[in-house]
Amino acid sequence: MDDTHVYRIAIASSDGVHVDTHFGHAFSFIIADVNEVTGEVTEIEERDVSPACEGHSCGGHQGRNMTEIADILSDTKYVLIARIGPPAAAELAARGIDTFEGVGSIEERIKELIGFRILNRELGAMLG
Repeated sequence: MDDTHVYRIAIASSDGVHVDTHFGHAFSFIIADVNEVTGEVTEIEERDVSPACEGHSCGGHQGRNMTEIADILSDTKYVLIARIGPPAAAELAARGIDTFEGVGSIEERIKELIGFRILNRELGAMLG
């Protein structure tokens, strides 16, 4: 897969329409390929996971689950989530996965991610 303009993302969503789920509370992730040149988004599958947090708070992180979730998402470049704690973000970063926090429709959040990537490339070219 050409990582420059086409990349795989994981999306934490409770309804398949909105990015609205905390990383540690997700029971599944939507996996999709994004082509930022054409704007095409191709849904690949939904991957079930065992949530990393217990109950309603994340005081009870299960390190085993965070590692397992990171392994399950290891072929993605970005994870779109409502929120993520530092230990989980570090677990993903260790595998080269960047997190993109925020709530909104999946479509809006993907457009924001594409814009973020394009802006970073343009700034890098101007500064580099």
